[in-house]
Amino acid sequence: MNAANAITLLRFIAIPPFIVLAWLAETRGTPIWAGRAAFGIYLAASISDFFDGWVARRFNLVTPLGRVLDPLADKLLSLACLLILARPEGSGAFAPLPVWFGALVIGREAWLGLGSFMIFWRRGPFQVRPHRVGKWTTALLFLLFSLALLGVPGLPLDPLVWLTAFGIATTIVLYTRDGIEQYRSLPPRA
Repeated sequence: MNAANAITLLRFIAIPPFIVLAWLAETRGTPIWAGRAAFGIYLAASISDFFDGWVARRFNLVTPLGRVLDPLADKLLSLACLLILARPEGSGAFAPLPVWFGALVIGREAWLGLGSFMIFWRRGPFQVRPHRVGKWTTALLFLLFSLALLGVPGLPLDPLVWLTAFGIATTIVLYTRDGIEQYRSLPPRA
């Protein structure tokens, strides 16, 4: 295991403590430290996403394993955030996000995952080409989750929710189009 993959592995390891602390923070009567600790873990895990990619590219440590583990860690961390944050208005420590937003994010991941599986199953290995919109949407998700986890009373998150939702919808269209093009261009699996 190289350094980049080790950083990614640390992100996987951070997810269970994040969930436990975030759940404790959402439980009535829990001290504020649990919410702040959950936010700190989320922040460190999110920042590590940048560093594992940088280390992999800078030191030529890109591996097939890393290409699978890195996005999987990202998706699991996002799912953990959505499980805590996407809820009806409540009295928790964090600012709630709309349930429809959580469904949109999870729906996108399910759609793109199913499409990737279908291309791989019918055509074999293929190349996922990142889009600039995808990078910006990831940054918006990071900002949105961070602000929601801070739970600042009165902070209006609705404009950021809608902007991020627009980015998510755009990535669905772009990656679906790319997937269809690659499916048509690749020969059938033997």
